[in-house]
Amino acid sequence: MLKLVPYKFTGENGHVSLSIRRLSMDGEKMVVQILVKDDGCGMSKGFLSVIFTPFSQEKNANSASVQGTGLGLALAREVARLLGGDITVESELGKGSTFTITSVREYRKNVSTPLPQKPASSHVLSSLAGLSILLAEDHPLNAMICERLLSKEGAIVKTVRDGREALEEFSISPLHGYDVILMDIRMPVMDGCEATRAIRSLTRKDASVIPIIALTANAFEEDREASKRAGMDAHLSKPIEPKLLCEMILKCVAEKQDGK
Repeated sequence: MLKLVPYKFTGENGHVSLSIRRLSMDGEKMVVQILVKDDGCGMSKGFLSVIFTPFSQEKNANSASVQGTGLGLALAREVARLLGGDITVESELGKGSTFTITSVREYRKNVSTPLPQKPASSHVLSSLAGLSILLAEDHPLNAMICERLLSKEGAIVKTVRDGREALEEFSISPLHGYDVILMDIRMPVMDGCEATRAIRSLTRKDASVIPIIALTANAFEEDREASKRAGMDAHLSKPIEPKLLCEMILKCVAEKQDGK
């Protein structure tokens, strides 16, 4: 057991403890459990039902003096799930909280695994292995999470920081060099909708058919309609669910291949 200094929601005489244990192990993977416990202010039952929802924050006397965006736990859970685990929480107002994190760790690699081959048609398109993906995302953490998720599924990912870089990268890429573009909407220099319209207006043959999927915190119907009008094929709201993202990519790529 490791004792840590009090922080944020744990008072001056409070304590935070960290413990790590192995839950299971086989020839290739090990499941690890991490417990983070404190005797701080705790959380209400009502807030626990939305604690992992982006921008959610507990509103009480204990949290009034603490600044934040309400994104930390949403991103932490997304990272944990990306690693094959999850985060759960138990808490009681005024008594403290316990966070349980599970993670799957690979400690032995199979070096004989063949390299993924790019799928030839939609009939064999059952995974992301070999797909070439252009990711436009200006937030470094979001970009890292998405890139690691896609790479873990076997995709080849090129990340750019804004819409203009996405337009330039696609413009200089080989014909049909990318299978899909993941486009954040709110980016500096050139936003996602503007970049999509610019890509669709290019004279190269693949500009009109490459699937473009919006990844954005804007979840209202008018946002979806704006993405569609710009020329995007689909719209996913952040934080991105890994399974839903993979399914959407496969669906869009397969539909474009069938339409050739």
